[in-house]
Amino acid sequence: MKSLTGLDATFLYLETPEMPMHVGSLNLCELPAGFRGSFHKAVKAHISKRMHLAPVFSRKLVSMPLELGHPLWVEADSVDMDFHIRRADAPVNGTKGTTPPMPLAEVHKRCARLHSQVIDRNFPLWEFHVFDRIQLPASQGGKVVAGFFSKIHHAALDGKGGVMLANAMLDMGPVPRDVAPPDPERKRKLEADLKLGKMIG
Repeated sequence: MKSLTGLDATFLYLETPEMPMHVGSLNLCELPAGFRGSFHKAVKAHISKRMHLAPVFSRKLVSMPLELGHPLWVEADSVDMDFHIRRADAPVNGTKGTTPPMPLAEVHKRCARLHSQVIDRNFPLWEFHVFDRIQLPASQGGKVVAGFFSKIHHAALDGKGGVMLANAMLDMGPVPRDVAPPDPERKRKLEADLKLGKMIG
């Protein structure tokens, strides 16, 4: 259990539907030669194995009683990966088979719409929207690449947290490094564990 700093809490207080306070980033990814399958599923599996390496993935907000202080961070009981990692170029009306690549200009428009939507505070404050196939314009080589648009609330991520997140997600080479599983002995601080005295004491 950890209280937000005044600065981090300010990002929550200033947020309105017209002024989201999250950070967004579109990343284009050149897939390895011979890659088969869904980039969306690969991202979801990759992040699922590494969630314990960065607190931003699993911590959520809890409000103080009677608004007597800044909100607290606790660990979510569970993290719904289907909610947090969504395919942004899913086939329309459940169409099966390979969908044509989405032009990069259309990807930019879709990301703009996604960025305009505030993050649901009932969940950990991050979303990844994954594009399986993006068609680059001829001026950029015309390749088909993959990509993801990340949304992370500014209250949840400072400079140190950003470094931890990058270390959790990224590797120095094309082959992912082995990551030790979470420590089963580590005591998690869940919302259900909170008592009124702990919150205001």
